[in-house]
Amino acid sequence: MRARNKIKGIGFFFYLCLMLAFVPGLRANAAEPTEAPEFLYATYYGDTLKVGDKIDLEKLVVTAYYADGSSENVTDFEISTDEVEAAGDNKIVISYKGKTTTFQVSGKKVTSIYVTYHGDMVSIGNSVGKSDLTVLGYFSDGSIEEIRDYTLEGEVIHQAGYQSVFVLYEGLADSVRVFGRIARTPETLTVEYLEDSVIQGNSLNPEYLIVTAVYWGGSTERIHNYTLDPQVLNNIGTNTVTIAYMGRTVKLEVECVVKTLERISAEYDGSYVEVGHYVDRENLKIIAHYNDGSTEELEDYILSPERILLLGNNMVTVEYKDLFTEFKVIGVEKIVEDYSNASVFTVTNGTKKGKVEVALPKKMVTDTLTGRSLKPDRVKKVLGKVDAQDAEYIAFDVILADETADDIFPLNVRITIPSSYDIANTNVYYTPNRKTVIARMNVERIGLRKMELTIFHPGTYIIAYQEPEITEEEKESEEDSDYLD
Repeated sequence: MRARNKIKGIGFFFYLCLMLAFVPGLRANAAEPTEAPEFLYATYYGDTLKVGDKIDLEKLVVTAYYADGSSENVTDFEISTDEVEAAGDNKIVISYKGKTTTFQVSGKKVTSIYVTYHGDMVSIGNSVGKSDLTVLGYFSDGSIEEIRDYTLEGEVIHQAGYQSVFVLYEGLADSVRVFGRIARTPETLTVEYLEDSVIQGNSLNPEYLIVTAVYWGGSTERIHNYTLDPQVLNNIGTNTVTIAYMGRTVKLEVECVVKTLERISAEYDGSYVEVGHYVDRENLKIIAHYNDGSTEELEDYILSPERILLLGNNMVTVEYKDLFTEFKVIGVEKIVEDYSNASVFTVTNGTKKGKVEVALPKKMVTDTLTGRSLKPDRVKKVLGKVDAQDAEYIAFDVILADETADDIFPLNVRITIPSSYDIANTNVYYTPNRKTVIARMNVERIGLRKMELTIFHPGTYIIAYQEPEITEEEKESEEDSDYLD
């Protein structure tokens, strides 16, 4: 849901410019604010997807059309779902600036499988290999695809005569009948490996390992139910692997090479993040891809930026061991500031007290930032530079527990002033060094005692109440009042 939040403070536009110039890794594609479009149109250029597959948003074009006849392709839209949920037409809803449109993605699911066996008879003790099977999947849209990621059940031959071997895939099953013959002891074994090497920590790939039993008389049979020693290769360099079957063995020399990380990828669930808050890592998976085809979910990666600072598209860069990838996060506005996770402290000048609440991003501990009251004489001179030396004031420091963590700014602040202060004549000043006043802060006054503002730095802040001067007209009015009775 989109929301709206007023960012209070000094020069928010200036601050954004600084962020774009100086924050490493920060990029955004957010366009200049425009009026709401008259209507939207979405076109999807992708193919039919299997149920559960992700929709490729790179193949989706969303165009906003405006009243003046102009149009633009937009990317900071909201989408009702990013995956195919059912076979047939999937209606997907796109929302952008109060307008909606829909597009269709065709989904399909496998409805049946058909298995063909094109091998020979199999000796008892041997097993049926996938190389002798072809498995076809028949889908709900009428298409047919070869299925490779199936599982086998009953593939080891344990009797003479016909035996059923079952193929299982996504809750579906089919079977073939394979003729088993009486076990024979091979005269010898031969072996051939069709790949150049094995990556450290892996076994020989059975798809490329051809083990053949040579029987008396010269007949042969491909063997699948062999054993390997060692099963897993861990030593870099040339390794000798012993293959055994029915009391016969053969040795194979194979090179073992280092397992290397080739790339990383990011899988983000697309959740929107309120501007000022951090990407929730629970909604993010960073996957390491190795040269052996294996993957691993990572945890000790770096995000830049981790905090979302711009409305619309924010490209977040992921870094892990000199490898990079990126993903898109859409920043949205907030309706109201949430002070449920805030650093709260009392400030005083010795006689009067106020309360300061600094709203922190979600999941950030509240002792990340603290406040400490200052003795009034520490800032009296600096108030003289803004003609507020006669004001009654409370000064306090905003302090970071980690001085290097100033990237948490800007932060929204709510101040409750003393009851004796008139809120209309109370202002807040900022000084980084207690010598120079940077500016009087822009505040939003709420009721009689509360004000909200946005702070951009740690440092010293001063709540100053100054009684208004009586004008000449007010003086004359007071003098005239002496004669009305």
